[in-house]
Parts: sequence; C-alpha cells; structure tokens
Amino acid sequence: MGGSASRGNHTPNAEFNIYVDPEAASMVFASGIPIVMCGLDVTNRATLTAEMIASLPTLNRTGAMLHSLFQHYRGGSMSRGLKMHDLCALAYLAKSELFTTQACHVAVETQGELTRGTTCVDLANRLKLPANAEVCLEIDVEGFRQWFLEMLTHPAVP
Repeated sequence: MGGSASRGNHTPNAEFNIYVDPEAASMVFASGIPIVMCGLDVTNRATLTAEMIASLPTLNRTGAMLHSLFQHYRGGSMSRGLKMHDLCALAYLAKSELFTTQACHVAVETQGELTRGTTCVDLANRLKLPANAEVCLEIDVEGFRQWFLEMLTHPAVP
C-alpha cells in the first residue's frame, strides 16, 4: 500500500509511505520484482461505514477489539466512516477480483523540491517505458465491505 496515481496525502502529490523514503521506493519500482501498487486512488474509497463500525462489538471478540482500536484511528471518524488504507493490501492478496488494475510504468520522484515522493504513474504510456507495476485504479467498495465482514465473522475468528 503506497503511492497514488493522482494526488497525495502528505504533500499535494506525494502519499506518505512513499514520501518518507522515496529513494527506497524508487529502487523497489526499478527492481524488476512483481509489484502491485494499491495507492490512495483506491484506498480512500475502501471504507467501512459508520453503521458497520457501530456493529463490530456485537459480532465477536475480534470485532469488539477492532471497534476499540478504531476509536484512535486517523483515517476518518467513527461517525462518518473509516478509510481502510492498509487493509487494501490484504484484500488484494485474498480477493484480487475486487480490484481493477492496469499495467503501468511507475517512477518515484526523488529530487523535486515540490514533487519529492510523488509516484509518477504513466497511465497513458506516454513515456513508452515497460510496465513495472500493476496499479490498482478501482475497487468494488461493497464487495470490499462484504469481504471484511466475512473475514471477521469466519468461524475460525473468536
């Protein structure tokens, strides 16, 4: 989970996880290993509603624990809903069909005075460089929410 194909959350263009160490992120994107980038374009829409959050303590002990933890979470509010940024990485691994992706070349700006940490996602292949990442562009929000509840209420979860 990191980056963005549009705007940032730490600077106008840079997402926090990439911004804090753009040199490392640049090396990862240039490494040739298979990468799936799940950035803010998707994670900002991967939300739990206020109603879902309120129901968590009634589901099981894990739901009660999450409800307690979410009271200190900074990705939204208990009354308006919460953005599940990091949970998107797990959701992609468990249920990739929830996501629409596109193979793109992604580079990380390491020098720019105003753009440091920006993930430059070449959606239109203007640079004519080989794709080095599958970039998540859309998420089935209702499917994501259903997956979350199914995962949380699985019989193996106390």
